[in-house]
Parts: sequence; structure tokens; C-alpha cells
Amino acid sequence: MKLVQFLFGFLTVIINFLSRSFMLLILVFFTVGCSFEPVPTVECSTLIDVTNSNLSTHSLEHLSLEHLKKVLTIKRYGSCNRVIYRQSLIEETFLNEHHEFILPAPPTFIKGNAYRYEKKLNAFCNNVDSVLTAAKNDKSGRGASSVYLPMARELRKLANSDSNKKILIIFSDLIENSDFLSFLDERNDRGEKTLKQLIRTPKKIEKLLQEEMPLPNDLQNITVYLIHDASTGTERYFKPLLALYEKMLTKRGATVISAANL
Repeated sequence: MKLVQFLFGFLTVIINFLSRSFMLLILVFFTVGCSFEPVPTVECSTLIDVTNSNLSTHSLEHLSLEHLKKVLTIKRYGSCNRVIYRQSLIEETFLNEHHEFILPAPPTFIKGNAYRYEKKLNAFCNNVDSVLTAAKNDKSGRGASSVYLPMARELRKLANSDSNKKILIIFSDLIENSDFLSFLDERNDRGEKTLKQLIRTPKKIEKLLQEEMPLPNDLQNITVYLIHDASTGTERYFKPLLALYEKMLTKRGATVISAANL
């Protein structure tokens, strides 16, 4: 009888040991397997309008690094993703300032150094904060410029990108003032005539924009934020331009979010 009890107890210990070992093996295998999975990439491009028409409304006082980190999925201890951030100013093409910063993928169970990642995270956030501050302080108010062309160029980059999450943020009143299209040309009231054409026959303006630089046909998986406070006196331009851009982008699969703040 005692022998049977001993054997039963011994088998129970063996079974429990094997069961725990098996669970531990599954956990290790799962962790290692996850380590070899490709890390998702978030890619974000930000365009900030510092031209005359937008000078009084581009202060960006509401925009901080913390606002942007939410869009970029960056939390206190970093992100689960690799992050690419680009920023450009909307101004004369030859004066355009361009910045790009990359936050690498976070360390994994098998590979990586948490301390080194923390340093890279801090450097990334400091760099982004620095260029945001520079944009806030830019009061140059350059003259003629294009809003559409920088937007189209960035959409082309994003459409050709393999990133998992793609974002375009535009801080602008959307008022075009370029050689091929201007809503501010005072010669013979050309600007006013162009605005009336936009309101009455937006397809003609769309055709003109597409002839200058066609948008990609496929903009799926791209989210476009159009940020502007139309109560600042630009409503008569912004509303019809917003309606036009929303139509052009959504019919190609993009998600468009319009707001006064990010």
C-alpha cells in the first residue's frame, strides 16, 4: 500500500514538473517567435504653412510634442513601433526647410538594449520638439507659395511607402497662391474670380490641380489631418477648398480628419 502511495506521489511530481516545463517552453518559443516578427512602422509627415495668408493663424500654440506623440503612438516609455517623422514648411519652394527623424524599433526579448533605446527615444523627442518650436516662431510670412504641391509630393511618398500606418498632417488655411493657381491675385480681381469658379465648378479646379501634379490613385491606409481654425477670417476660402480636398482624397481611399486643433 505504501509503495502504491509512493509511486502515485512520485508520478504526480513528475507530471507537474513536465507540465510546468512544457508551459515554460511554450512561453519561450512564443517570445522568441515574436522577436522575429517584423516591427510595424508608423510614418508621419507634417506640413506647416508659414505664408502671408496663414501667418496670423499658424501660431500652433495648441500644438505640443505631447499632442504629436499621441498621433505617433509614442507613450512614456516609447512605442511598440518604429517611427518616421518628417516636417516641412509651406513657403517658396527654394526656401523650404525639411527635417526627418527616425525612432528605431524597441528592444525585444532576444535582441536590444533598453538603456540605448531610452537615449534614442529622448533624442527623437528632443529633435521633434526643436523643429516644432522653430515652426511656431517662424513669422517670416513669405509671399507666393503652393499648398497643393507639397501635399501631393508627400502623398506620393506615403503611397509608395511600406509603412503600416501612414499619416499626413497639414497646418494650413489651404489658400493656394502659386503661378498655376491663385486665390489672392489682385490683378483684375483674378483671385476673386478663381474663388467663384471653385464654388461653382470645383471640378475645373480639381482638373487644374491634377494637371499640375496628379495624386496617386491609391491612398488607402493614409490618414490626412487638415488642421485650421476657419473662424480667423479665412472661412470663405477654407470651406470650399476643404470640401474639394476631402472629395479628392476620400475617393482615392484616404481617411480625412478636419479640425481646428490636432
